[in-house]
Amino acid sequence: MRFKGVISHEGMRALERQFLPCLEKFGKQCYLLLTPTDVYLLQDVDTTDGLQVSARLENNIIFEPNTCVIQSRNDNYVAFTISIPLFLKALRAADGYEADTLSVKLTTRSAPGTDPTQQRNRPMLIFSWQGDDVGLGQELPVGKPLQTEAELLTVRRLCNVTTMCPFYLDICPELRRITLCADKLKPLGASAVRLSLAKQGDLHLSIEGAGLTLGEGFPGLEALWENSNNNIEDNNGNPSQPVALTSERMEDRLREAQNLHDGSVTTALVEIEHLVKTLHSAPPTRPQRLLCGIRSVDENMDVDTRGAGSFIHFMFVYQQGVDENGQFPMHLFYKLPIKEEE
Repeated sequence: MRFKGVISHEGMRALERQFLPCLEKFGKQCYLLLTPTDVYLLQDVDTTDGLQVSARLENNIIFEPNTCVIQSRNDNYVAFTISIPLFLKALRAADGYEADTLSVKLTTRSAPGTDPTQQRNRPMLIFSWQGDDVGLGQELPVGKPLQTEAELLTVRRLCNVTTMCPFYLDICPELRRITLCADKLKPLGASAVRLSLAKQGDLHLSIEGAGLTLGEGFPGLEALWENSNNNIEDNNGNPSQPVALTSERMEDRLREAQNLHDGSVTTALVEIEHLVKTLHSAPPTRPQRLLCGIRSVDENMDVDTRGAGSFIHFMFVYQQGVDENGQFPMHLFYKLPIKEEE
């Protein structure tokens, strides 16, 4: 197993200022999955408080050209757990010294065991950087690299982005107002907020209790749809345009869309803490689009489709279009669990 590379300035900026701080909001540890083409930062329900996070950056974004070497017996996939705070500390140290180059290498170092007379090998990421008249290095302990195909398969499943929602709304233009609404609802004592999306481009946030419903609606959002290739495209890709709504008040528009009984509305309960953290993680990463969708399991679905479960999907898109494999060159995806109705 072998991994080494030279992290580019663009890669340092993306990791240090954008993606790692986002993941740190949900947990202090993540999987670092290295492939011949991509770098993944992954969190599962065991490393967060219940949601899944998947960040993907192509190797040519993270590393200087022709410097990245990733080799293993498992199709050249390398994966291990890493401390996010320590990873950030190493990157910030290099940034603080205005490093011209930042090299990284996976290796092993002898470390004391429980018995002082014995030594054991421990995996390390070695960071080395060169600045003005100074060369420094830092060792970062990491988890034991995954060895078996079964172990790697478990982590690779976290990268799966083929399970999409029926439709998405691009909330980026109204992100500030939606975040402000969620912030206002959070102190009111409810643990969950109801999120409703309408194909006509409406998003609704509300909490319910003591016979009262409080919330706000946001109309005029762009709707996007899943096509036959599991890619997302705008309204032109929708085989049947949704029925236009005639009501002006947001609560009336939601009721009108629900009464169509044609799947125009999807709704779910989500932990308000999850939603607030997700919305607040968007501005530092500056996505071009922030797509929000709801996937609810239907008993009429086939077994394989039901197996993917129900979730609220947030897709941070950083440039238009997809690559030749149908994926975004850089993305950040969140899967938030749906709470059961009381």
